[in-house]
Amino acid sequence: MPATIREQYKVLDQYHSQRSKIKVICAGAGVTGLYLAYSMEKRMTDYELTIYEKNPEIGGTWYENSYPGCACDVPSHNYTYTFRPNPRFSTYYASSAELLQYFKDFRDEFGLGRYIQCNSKIVRAEYNEDEGTWKIDVAKPDGSIVSDWCHVFVNNAGILNNLKWPDIPGRENFKGKVVHSAAWDESITWDKKRVGLIGTGSSAIQITPKVQQGADQLTIFIRSATWLAPQLGGLVSLDADPAQEGDTEVNRFLLRGAHPYTFTEEDKKLFEERPEILLQLRKKMELLLCNHVDTFRMGTDMHDQVETFLRRGMLAKLEGQEELQKKLIPNFPSGCRRLTPGEGYLESLGKGNVSHVYETIQEFTPKGMITADGKEHEFDLIICATGFDVAFTPFVETIGRGVSIQEAWATEPRAYLGIAAHGFPNYFITVGPRSPWGNGSIIPAIEINTDYIITLLDKMQRQNIKSIEVKKQAADDFCEHVDEWHKGSVWGQSCRSWYKQNRDAQSKPLLWCGMSPSYYKTMCDIRFEDYDYEYKNPNRFAYFGNGKIKADLLPGKERLEAITTYIRSEESPWKIE
Repeated sequence: MPATIREQYKVLDQYHSQRSKIKVICAGAGVTGLYLAYSMEKRMTDYELTIYEKNPEIGGTWYENSYPGCACDVPSHNYTYTFRPNPRFSTYYASSAELLQYFKDFRDEFGLGRYIQCNSKIVRAEYNEDEGTWKIDVAKPDGSIVSDWCHVFVNNAGILNNLKWPDIPGRENFKGKVVHSAAWDESITWDKKRVGLIGTGSSAIQITPKVQQGADQLTIFIRSATWLAPQLGGLVSLDADPAQEGDTEVNRFLLRGAHPYTFTEEDKKLFEERPEILLQLRKKMELLLCNHVDTFRMGTDMHDQVETFLRRGMLAKLEGQEELQKKLIPNFPSGCRRLTPGEGYLESLGKGNVSHVYETIQEFTPKGMITADGKEHEFDLIICATGFDVAFTPFVETIGRGVSIQEAWATEPRAYLGIAAHGFPNYFITVGPRSPWGNGSIIPAIEINTDYIITLLDKMQRQNIKSIEVKKQAADDFCEHVDEWHKGSVWGQSCRSWYKQNRDAQSKPLLWCGMSPSYYKTMCDIRFEDYDYEYKNPNRFAYFGNGKIKADLLPGKERLEAITTYIRSEESPWKIE
């Protein structure tokens, strides 16, 4: 077979590492998409970014979820970008409306709206191997499909964005009102009404205390057990302080945070005038959220102590209600499903206008629902707090090198570090499969993932790279390590959880192997060797160019300073552009 004839190599007439223009398309203008726009603007030049958002407004989950009681399940002050605190949060756990406003303010402060096209849903993405580009199809409200293209496609659509109705036939037959928690109708009232609530997950736990107050009768259909925790990021006592600092100003805030707490104007003024107090509070909250990996390791004293504490707390709040104790307190390890703070939930279950049904729902009827025992339950309003079809495999039809990601990941999503997929060049996911979704606060992971992606984009620009693709062996090795680690974690034990895509209880948890700081450490040390690179030029060193550097284009004194950065009076970092 004749050898491939390579064209005569010619030196490019450009300066060393001259950046090529790169075009990026992002799916989703939630927390992650906004940070991508912000960080690209801070760190990159010679780029074009378009963010397509399916909703009429930015904000992602905080736009979509507005049900009664909807709030973050980590402290407000730790659900911000790490560099932009908000001293004016009104409560320890911010409402969805307050969080949405925070992200709108971030968009407006940095002028990020110019990158965003709302009411634009990416429905298909296909990679062109010859060009090293993606063709992106975008659905518009009028039903038309508009095509765009990019060098790099970043899927920031998230994993909890496709609501899941209960698999119960006849929903259209009900003559009253049916609403899903993730598509709340603001016109709904429940005062003096008979309300049915399906679900015992985090949304149902937040909804119940609100609806119980005002409903004539609230009937909760309990399908599964769940561990209820105190408010996360608060201190139940000074003895629980991981830093053992005693009675400090910060610890007094944390003690109040063990229960619902509204910040006073004096609190907010203190945070504004003494930002070091707010910073220390945020640091302490963060440590409490990801305090120790042994909390989530089977057979450790720490895990056993936590589970005993949670069990005693639930038993105390359900005292005298043996049936509820049997149905609600799990027989699987604490933490196997996401721990949910449930202040007021268990207390609401014992109120006189609340009843509980444990029988399986068979079908909707014009008047309500029929359960397996043949009983018909009549309602004016039915709330389905049944969560999401978890999108660890993206919903966007995404076709890489001859295969769709839906086919490639049909049995198991196999992302590398939760960020890249073999067979899909120039494609990145932020906090995808096996990311730290249950291992601490998620926003630092979002920032670090995005900064990782931007580092790779910068490399592509400077080194004339046409495509970058994670190696199959690297992805396989990563998944093997994570899966083996989880054999000893609480997440890997037998329970149904969205960490396992709500599949079989024995399925693998698609979570990071440790607490979130170990993930951050991993992502800050990029293993460039885990990627294959395809270059625009047959010679990978063509980006060296014609012998000049960017500094050579500057006038006299500026050129002097830009070139001689390595000549210093003392040891300090230096760089030549």
